[in-house]
Amino acid sequence: MLQEKPVPECEAGRFEASPRQHGPGSVTDVAAASPAPPVSTSSVRKPDGLSARLRSETRAEHLAVEHRTGWPDSIRTLDDYRRCLRGLLAIWAPLEKASPARSAWSTFPIACSLQERVPLLERDLRVLGDELPLSSIPALRLPQSEPEWIGALYVLEGSALGGRVIRADLVARLGSEIADATQFYSGPSTGSHPLWRDVLLAIDAYGSAHPDQQNAVVEGARQTFKTFLDTFSQNVRKVAA
Repeated sequence: MLQEKPVPECEAGRFEASPRQHGPGSVTDVAAASPAPPVSTSSVRKPDGLSARLRSETRAEHLAVEHRTGWPDSIRTLDDYRRCLRGLLAIWAPLEKASPARSAWSTFPIACSLQERVPLLERDLRVLGDELPLSSIPALRLPQSEPEWIGALYVLEGSALGGRVIRADLVARLGSEIADATQFYSGPSTGSHPLWRDVLLAIDAYGSAHPDQQNAVVEGARQTFKTFLDTFSQNVRKVAA
């Protein structure tokens, strides 16, 4: 996250897209009883849409997380990598468990699922010999409404996008001994997640349809960035200046 590297838009950014490419991360189909049609990637995002507002108004929090974690440069040893995965599990597990069921979502027009990455994190930790029980994961503030969940999903998917780029960096840095413990960064195997561009289009569509909820979406994103900051304040060693 400290170094901006040009990557395909569907793998934008370590959390969000880089400033040049818009976007950190994916989630929601949050379909209602009758799902909305998929968002076309050929559509054009509005430069003043909600996704642009999220990128702009959470940039300070985004940069603070980059500075706090120092990923991937701060991951120099297997212990560093274990701390990284533990921190991610501490965030993803309670959010996946509490995320609304698909039938509870009403207006977010894209098909995604948040219920996929905790098993990958748990598997990676087991491969590394770390049996961290879920009961040891501290409570965190959960989104309180649909718009706050949309803001949280924006950040969470940014923490997972670009996973193949990060995985290649980690394997090159730590060697093949972690190659079997990178399922989280390899991504879900189902191939069900849409491209990041579709996520941004869905966010813009939601913002246009619900302008009165935009502030809550931004607040949900800010709170989720804060969760990353709080979680990794002790879990990840920062790179020496």
